[in-house]
Amino acid sequence: MCFGGKKIKSLTINVNDKYIIWEENIEKIARNAELVVSAGCVGIYVVDGVLKNVCPAGKWLLKSKDEEKKKCALRLIGVNMEKVFEIRCGAGNIPFKDTEINAETLVGAHGSCKIKISQPWVLFTTMGKANVTAEEIDQYMKLKLGEIMTTTLAEVLQDYNYSTISTQQSDIANTLAKRCSVKLNDIGVQVEDFVLAGIKFSDEFKGQRAAFFEEENRKKDEKTARREKEREQRAEVDMIASIAKATQPSNAGAMPTPFTQNETNQSIKYCTKCGVKLPGDAAFCSVCGYKF
Repeated sequence: MCFGGKKIKSLTINVNDKYIIWEENIEKIARNAELVVSAGCVGIYVVDGVLKNVCPAGKWLLKSKDEEKKKCALRLIGVNMEKVFEIRCGAGNIPFKDTEINAETLVGAHGSCKIKISQPWVLFTTMGKANVTAEEIDQYMKLKLGEIMTTTLAEVLQDYNYSTISTQQSDIANTLAKRCSVKLNDIGVQVEDFVLAGIKFSDEFKGQRAAFFEEENRKKDEKTARREKEREQRAEVDMIASIAKATQPSNAGAMPTPFTQNETNQSIKYCTKCGVKLPGDAAFCSVCGYKF
């Protein structure tokens, strides 16, 4: 600070109670002023809008003779590097195609992500300003994680069906964690832990699946019953044929005797199985045993 117009010869960066990223006033700083950066903090020294140095805990010099001579625009940004953020994140409207029932739906997912600042300059430029609160970073990271979860799950879930999504959720979580780690590293943040709490299907879609499989089971039961009935009918025909064969006369294998004159006045029919001519009132074929 400047007191009575005196130049600031020494400046200390301590953890700021209000901001995670903040700007120090160095308007009145003296040439070769000493900067003391406390543990857990970092100082970002910017000259004419360009990063000059990232100063971790220790002692540093600010405003060189050349910078003073050229009247460079100087900025000093403090960053709290110790803050750990527990971000509760989620995503909705993630497209999913259920190949089991050939239907498309939208799913949701939620979880949590533990992060720390790893590249203060990158995060500072990402946020686009100084004097950033923890709440602002938390809100920004929620939006960013939601975007990452949506795009990643839209791609990854196509390799799973409805059943395996729940049984292999740890694999999905690992894929998400890796993708989040890469994407957040690009904006200056390190992922320390990621937990996928769950992937949620709507009650309406669950009902659609239940109705589909209920109908499939009904068709299966009907098919089974139909086959059973056909089996019983075949067994009955085989039994009648067996009885007819056991009770037919010894000359049953011979050609049937032609009808007499009186018989010609009676109605006749032909066996639909072997073609033998039979009396019209015959209940079964006297040759093959087929029941009418």
